[in-house]
Amino acid sequence: MARTFRDDVTRQAAGVLLDGIMHAGLQYGQVDLLDWNDRRRRYVGRTSADGPSVRLAVSDPKVVLSCAANASLAVGEAYMGGTLVIGEKELFSFFELIAKNAPRTARRQLYRGSSNAQQNQARNIAYHYDLGNDYYGLFLGATMLYSCAYFARSDMSLDEAQHAKVDHIVAKLRLDRMRPNGRVLDVGSGWGHLAVEIAKRAPKARVVGITLSDQQLEYARRLAEREEVAERVEFRKLGYQDVDEQFDRIVSVGMFEHVGKKDYGLFFRVMHRALADDGVFVLHTITQQDPARRVDAWTDRYIFPGGNLPTKAQIALSSEPAGWYSEETEDLAPHYARTLELWWENHAQHKAGIIEMADAFKMEKMTGEEFYRMRTLWLIGSWAGFRHGKLGLTQLVLSKTKTGELRTRAHQYR
Repeated sequence: MARTFRDDVTRQAAGVLLDGIMHAGLQYGQVDLLDWNDRRRRYVGRTSADGPSVRLAVSDPKVVLSCAANASLAVGEAYMGGTLVIGEKELFSFFELIAKNAPRTARRQLYRGSSNAQQNQARNIAYHYDLGNDYYGLFLGATMLYSCAYFARSDMSLDEAQHAKVDHIVAKLRLDRMRPNGRVLDVGSGWGHLAVEIAKRAPKARVVGITLSDQQLEYARRLAEREEVAERVEFRKLGYQDVDEQFDRIVSVGMFEHVGKKDYGLFFRVMHRALADDGVFVLHTITQQDPARRVDAWTDRYIFPGGNLPTKAQIALSSEPAGWYSEETEDLAPHYARTLELWWENHAQHKAGIIEMADAFKMEKMTGEEFYRMRTLWLIGSWAGFRHGKLGLTQLVLSKTKTGELRTRAHQYR
């Protein structure tokens, strides 16, 4: 098809905008770009050429023009659709480059995020977690734990580190000091591994796990049966707002990111009401540094609709008025970066199977290639947030009162 005058104007405008974006935004590193005219463009950081060096190709000038409205959507959708081409391994350098050149404060871009109102929460959770247990089983490993692992040794495998994470959390829960027939609540229980492990380690305890994901619920119930603890572990489809019983221990791993900023106070009030006076609450959540920074538009639309990342200060400001006393806080960001590396390795190893699976089930109404690239972009982009960006993984131990016990943390650092 012959190019029109409008096409030429679009191409020229995109070139001018691209030069402007790169000259203004690139302080560190280098970018070699093959553009829509098969022209090679090289950009070098204003401050230093040292840093990540990235090669990429953009076949459609509209990708650049779309960046003016929302860069995360423009880049993410172009990569998914194939008009932005970056080698899969080179995505690590690409996201490192973005992290090292990111502005100190978030830039506002046109996008109305997904609502996380209570009536939308089950739908938002299903969008991400109900893609299929078979799919998640390809990269999460045998534990099906979908949260930061704990590498007590640097040479641990993913499964070993996930088991170590369970050990780490259980130590913080202090199950050995809980009354023998105590009750434990797992808020956002996922595929059930943590709740089942708690039941094994506290043989007389009763454990309740709650989730809004139908597929996680089904898997968790089967797991409890298979591990022969179903008589003491109950999984329910229930939102945290509807918890109306009391427990001796509460744990929540990777769920708080779905609560939403306006409901932080509600969450902590409900948990406070649900915990016995001498109980312990362990909260494990992704955190960020900038309270004004929203989850980017591409992640909100394609990965976690309605998600929101708190800062540590926001957690404190929301939990303290509810009556919580913070016993300890720990950041495990490097552990999450390593977890994501291993998830990506598993994901890449099963590329052909994932594409075939996504094509067969029309996952997210995309082609298999688009789905695979979408999830790859998310895994490696998340890695960069923990490795080079402003994301943290915070574990907190909260209680209603100071216990007065003389304790050390030796049980956590073996």
